[in-house]
Amino acid sequence: MKAEPKVTVTYGIVLNLNESEARALDALFGYNDDAFLKAFYKHMGSHYLQPHEKGFRSLSSAVRGQITDQLGIVARARRALNGTTAKEEYLRGLSESLKVVKANAKQRFSRKRIKDKIAELIKKARGF
Repeated sequence: MKAEPKVTVTYGIVLNLNESEARALDALFGYNDDAFLKAFYKHMGSHYLQPHEKGFRSLSSAVRGQITDQLGIVARARRALNGTTAKEEYLRGLSESLKVVKANAKQRFSRKRIKDKIAELIKKARGF
């Protein structure tokens, strides 16, 4: 038996993100890979990303497997420190969404669309 030498080189990058950056990355990779790539290629072209598609899919999987979990830990810690529940945090977010909808209503939406959006947010809150 003859032994043949084999060399393996690995490369890694440590990336430190603040919570806002981590949430942005989580939102970006929250989409289905195929749907994201289809939309990206349609609007931006495939020239730059297609050669790196395998790496994109790997990164996407890593983000969903690690960052999403870590952000959940951050959210639970925040609730514990604030003495709030997940439902209260969710309802607070809906309340903020309603404020944004109302603030932008005159510029962007018809009266019916505003009512429909508010009804949708209330329905979500009741189903939580």
